[in-house]
Amino acid sequence: MILAEKVVSLRKKAGWSQEDLAERLDVSRQSVSKWESSNSTPDPNKIILLADIFEVSTDYLLRDKQEVSHPSQSSKKNEATQLHLEQASNYVNYKVSASWLVSKGVSLCVVSPIGLFSCLAMYEMGYFDSSRNTAVMAGLVFLLLMIAASISFFYQNEPVRRRNPPS
Repeated sequence: MILAEKVVSLRKKAGWSQEDLAERLDVSRQSVSKWESSNSTPDPNKIILLADIFEVSTDYLLRDKQEVSHPSQSSKKNEATQLHLEQASNYVNYKVSASWLVSKGVSLCVVSPIGLFSCLAMYEMGYFDSSRNTAVMAGLVFLLLMIAASISFFYQNEPVRRRNPPS
């Protein structure tokens, strides 16, 4: 069964005229008539709206033949996961918040040696009155603090993952 036949069948099943359907879709009656006679096809947004109005899937409307699935042949690998807009938005928001935390942690890891090099440079320029070991220790403390801070950003990512798992 093609899209045109499905639209006619579903419209008649609902007890609507072409004008009734056109009004629900905010199109002209002539547009519905053209769809039903296969002279034109609705744009993708109208197909989605048709699926919502008739409470069928877009696959049902668009596929010429409905695939018959046998219970013995069904497997999780072949099942498609349907996401609602809210679920997709939650997933995107989760990924954005997780990526910000990871990028902050990576940035701190990248800049952490700067403190060590700065302390050694200040020692060489005479800003440290004590020994070279003191300058190295001060630089290492700075380096370790920066790495600890970056690890905290990586760790903060874990609760986000546990609280808002992508569904």
